[in-house]
Amino acid sequence: MRYFHLDSLRSFLMMYGIIIHSTTLGSSIIYAGIQYVSGLVRMEAFFIISGFVSALTFARYGSSKMLQKRIVRIGVPLCCGLVLLNPITNYLVYSFHNGTGESLLEYFANPTPAGAEGPMVWHLQLWFLFPLLAYALVTPSAHKALENAERVTASWRRLFGAYAIYVIFLVIAVCAASLRVFYTQILCKLVDIEPGFIGRETFYHLPFFLFGIVLYRYQNLLDDFQSPKWAALLASLLLLGGVEYIATIQDGAAVKFGLLAVRALAAMTLSNLLFFLAKRYLASGSPFFRFMSDASYSVYMLHYLFIYVFALLLAQYVSNNYVLAFCAGALTLLVTVALHRQVISRNRYLAFLVNGKPWWKE
Repeated sequence: MRYFHLDSLRSFLMMYGIIIHSTTLGSSIIYAGIQYVSGLVRMEAFFIISGFVSALTFARYGSSKMLQKRIVRIGVPLCCGLVLLNPITNYLVYSFHNGTGESLLEYFANPTPAGAEGPMVWHLQLWFLFPLLAYALVTPSAHKALENAERVTASWRRLFGAYAIYVIFLVIAVCAASLRVFYTQILCKLVDIEPGFIGRETFYHLPFFLFGIVLYRYQNLLDDFQSPKWAALLASLLLLGGVEYIATIQDGAAVKFGLLAVRALAAMTLSNLLFFLAKRYLASGSPFFRFMSDASYSVYMLHYLFIYVFALLLAQYVSNNYVLAFCAGALTLLVTVALHRQVISRNRYLAFLVNGKPWWKE
């Protein structure tokens, strides 16, 4: 069975990266609002879908074949992006935000000097591929654990009945917050390292990925998750607003943990809404949405680079930062989609490097 609406939703979440990273061209309350909305649900919903897809691949091919396919699909574009795309992108980011006129070679000799402005990190938008690689290794074990939990799941449904989905939301929220705290406050101190962004996000998003596996295994739960839970959505957003307000006037470990858990809870209810909307409006599998789903990986891999290419080209002609961000984002979408259609999808070697699609017969 092909889940067209989940393909389309995943592609939308990936392409939303163009909007997010276009806001890095400047700083304003509007840009901050766009980033805040994305931070509430975008990656959580993406990892739920990724867990679902990994479970589907595991069910279709088995453990070893699934791992082989996922490692190639994820690892090759990651290496390509880190080696070929990100160094040039970081140079463009540095040039746009600092305007020093340094050449590429001069920048490589002293990358990201102290005090430099701009979102320059070595992984840029590719950070999410590291957790996906780690989660691929977890998928077979998660399946085996779920096979041994059939009776527990049945007891869970009998105990909570129609409220089981809400209890699951709460459990995932608490687990996500707990795993992040475990990584930052316990694990990193035990091994005496500074908590890193990738490690932090890998631990935090693991419950969402595992929930995606559960959704694949239990069709009834998937159907339930694709039905809107309006009361839970409203309650979680009100609770989030209250806890965020408390966090502005009171500090402490309990408040920080509560904020993490409530944000994860809001991510679950918002993901529920996105799954509902996708099921309702994107389930047809139209040629347009199927193409955009296929192109989304190429768009995501290339978009950060092209945003700053166009920003540098247009900056001397466009003084308004909102207009600049809109033009750079729109042109990036058009060019990256065209590159996928006319170049990447037609060249098996480029499709392998950018999309992780092997050119050999499997």
